[in-house]
Amino acid sequence: MATQTAIVDDRDPAIAYLGGWIPGGVAEEFKGTTTSSMQQGASATFPFVGTSVTVYGTIGARNATQPTWTFTVDGVSLGSFTPMQGLTDNVYHQAIWTSPSLSLDDGPHDLVIKQTSNTTTAALFLDYIMFATNSASVSAYFVDDRDAQIQYNPAWKLFGLDRDFQHTSQASQARGDSFTYQFEGKSISFYGGVTFPTVNASMSIDGGPPTFWVPPTTANQTNNLIFDSGDLTPGIHTLVVTATNDQPVWVDYFLVTPNPPGSVTVLSSLSLGSSSSSSASPSSISPNSTAHSNSANATPIGTIVGVVGGIGLPLILGLSLFIYRWKKRRVDRQVAQNHGVFFSLPSVEGQGWGGMIPSNKLMRAVEMAEHRQVATVPSVSTPSTPGQQRESRGAPPPGYTV
Repeated sequence: MATQTAIVDDRDPAIAYLGGWIPGGVAEEFKGTTTSSMQQGASATFPFVGTSVTVYGTIGARNATQPTWTFTVDGVSLGSFTPMQGLTDNVYHQAIWTSPSLSLDDGPHDLVIKQTSNTTTAALFLDYIMFATNSASVSAYFVDDRDAQIQYNPAWKLFGLDRDFQHTSQASQARGDSFTYQFEGKSISFYGGVTFPTVNASMSIDGGPPTFWVPPTTANQTNNLIFDSGDLTPGIHTLVVTATNDQPVWVDYFLVTPNPPGSVTVLSSLSLGSSSSSSASPSSISPNSTAHSNSANATPIGTIVGVVGGIGLPLILGLSLFIYRWKKRRVDRQVAQNHGVFFSLPSVEGQGWGGMIPSNKLMRAVEMAEHRQVATVPSVSTPSTPGQQRESRGAPPPGYTV
């Protein structure tokens, strides 16, 4: 699978804290939580599988002595961080440290964060950790608003504040502006800011019924949960978001729950593209569910044969009868040609060709007619007008216009 960016909150149970750590958090931070320490030697250990790792946090506007954090991976010291002084405001979603390029092999690692000094106040707050991974055994993948897989139509206006994740965001500019994001996973959630209480938007998954969003009265300027798909069938899905009025819809980031490990991608009836697509799209099923799915949906062979036989047998018999009569007529005509000239009877409406009589039989019939002084070949009358012809077939049914 392609390399993804996994995200882990500071409260994730996979992070083992040792020493004095203090929980905190405000609305601008991931899931509204952070963890900080004022104790020398306090540490946080995080095991992960991947090729790089980045630690994000909030830097408080403090003039007191700043703490220093050191970072080691698999016992190797790879750097440290000391916050700058003189800040007039808190800085959110700051990349505090990232592993050096090409320093990690693709595999399991242990990251250890340690505080090197005591402080009188907390100034460095652990918010979340991101790491590049090929593993699906993670709680969520992080997708930024600037991801190339997100298609904005037309282009949305670009912004960037310290309160935004990755310090980037985008906003619609008019009613009908939309974006489409195709993702692989079993759920997705969409986060953004709110600048007008009257903004509203519609969200649709795989062309299904839209969900309409109006911000609650408790909405924040940033980091609001705008849409949560809930549980989906593991596979490939498409999210379409459309602004339904002229107030800006803000996009900051997405969280995608990956498909279960070991699942395989297959074609399904779900839409690949936006809501109007009718082509098949891939979805995912686990190997254990494949047999059940196939047996539940398969049509028994006996049923197929019975249906085909019930339809085809009358057709075959009718076709055989037609061929037999056609061949018999050809044989009769050939025999007649071998015995003399034909005499054709006139056609009778609704009965087609009247038949042919060999000349020797005709002469015998004429001789008998002369003896009895009666005609043997009567004329056949036909309707003289179309109206008479229609009458002979019966009146039309009620309500039918001729």
